[in-house]
Formats: sequence, C-alpha cells, structure tokens
Amino acid sequence: SVYVRRQAQHLVTLPQIGVMVVLGNNGWVWVCAPPKVAGSGRQETLNFSQMDVRYEQVSDALRERICRVRNAVLALAAQGLEVTPETITFAYEQSLQRGLAAWELLDASR
Repeated sequence: SVYVRRQAQHLVTLPQIGVMVVLGNNGWVWVCAPPKVAGSGRQETLNFSQMDVRYEQVSDALRERICRVRNAVLALAAQGLEVTPETITFAYEQSLQRGLAAWELLDASR
C-alpha cells in the first residue's frame, strides 16, 4: 500500500496510548487492545498461540482510545499521508490538544 511502508516492526503498541496497531503491508490496519501473553509478560509477538483468546470487557476509556486511533488512521489516509506509529501518535495527540472528540477526526472541515 502507498500509505503503509515496510517497517522494522508492524505489530506495535503505541506508547502513552496503550492501543495495539497492526500495520499490514497490504494496506490493512488493525487496531485493538493490547493482548495479554500467558506467562512471559511480553505483549508483542507473532506467535498467536501464546495469546489469551478469551473475549474480555473493554473499558469506556480504552474504547475511546481505540476509536481515536482508528479515526487518526483514516484521517491520515484521507489526506494521502503515510501511516506509521509516529504519524498515528502525532495525529492522536493533536486531536487531544485541539479538544476534538474522536468522531471529529473524520470531519474534513476541522
């Protein structure tokens, strides 16, 4: 994809946000709560057999962060900008500083 370039790591938990992002080379982006890995305490792994696959309740605060990250990704792509952990974090932080609600990131007039 034009927006997602090859990187050293495509499975990233965004620092200070606490949301996991998977940036696929095919242009697909997955946003979710960081998984819990049984035993090791390590979160980012491509060995999904180690992950706890139970569904769990997501807090309203985490749900809002996931929505804001998702909308930041869509806003970056809509403007033709590269989607990287750094640009996602920048758009996320700018939306907070400007006092925007998560849904307002999708409003082109803002």
